Amino acid sequence: MTKRVRVFAPATASNLGPGFDVLGLALEKPGDVVEAELTDQRGVKIVEVTGADSLSTDPNENVVGIAAAAVLEELGIYDQGVRLWLHKRMPIGSGLGSSAASSVGGAVAVNALMGNPLSARAVVSCALRGEAAASGTAHADNVAPSVLGGIVLIRSSEPLDLISLPIPAALQIVIVYPHAEVLTAEARRLVAEHRFAIGQAVTN
Repeated sequence: MTKRVRVFAPATASNLGPGFDVLGLALEKPGDVVEAELTDQRGVKIVEVTGADSLSTDPNENVVGIAAAAVLEELGIYDQGVRLWLHKRMPIGSGLGSSAASSVGGAVAVNALMGNPLSARAVVSCALRGEAAASGTAHADNVAPSVLGGIVLIRSSEPLDLISLPIPAALQIVIVYPHAEVLTAEARRLVAEHRFAIGQAVTN
């Protein structure tokens, strides 16, 4: 096992065209950096969060800690723990998968500390625990491409069924966002209300 690791978890773009909630791609930048250190103390401790004063260092409230704990649980490790440093290097609520990047960073870092025993898909499942805490639902359209890279189709959530799609050689991505914070949970609530309103209009 490794004593300390540093990992980069890239931002992602999802809801691509008709692929709402099921299609996402990884971006070269920005992304989050997570450092993790093995310790003899049980559980997860978040030592520091930089780049985002609003985020808690409570491992039960911050997605990086929740995802890290999920990996320890998945591996059945109860006699050791991890210390985490989260460096936010992307805007929160920007639509670029900020919570997913932090979740992925936590899961990938702890898996790496333990010698990478989990498959990439198992890491996705652990990172989804953090994403679910942030957004209220365990959608993998940001988490999966952040772990696997490239373009990923989520064919099923339960059971998790992921398909890596070929990347067109000429593909170029331009990301534009309004510098306004819109949290995923709130965005999903608004979308649900909009769908309900449309449904009522159609039936009436």
